[in-house]
Amino acid sequence: MDTYSPELSQWLLGMADEHASDTGSKRRTDELAELQQEAALEELAERINAARSVV
Repeated sequence: MDTYSPELSQWLLGMADEHASDTGSKRRTDELAELQQEAALEELAERINAARSVV
């Protein structure tokens, strides 16, 4: 079961590009990086839970 979500990654990257030219972009970029990390951790947790249910 593949839980990778390329749509979410592309959406977050698009938001990062959109906000890169704005003032305060450093803070927004940090927030988007944090959202990407949270999404990756959630995907990892789902994969771990799926693996545990198989064992």
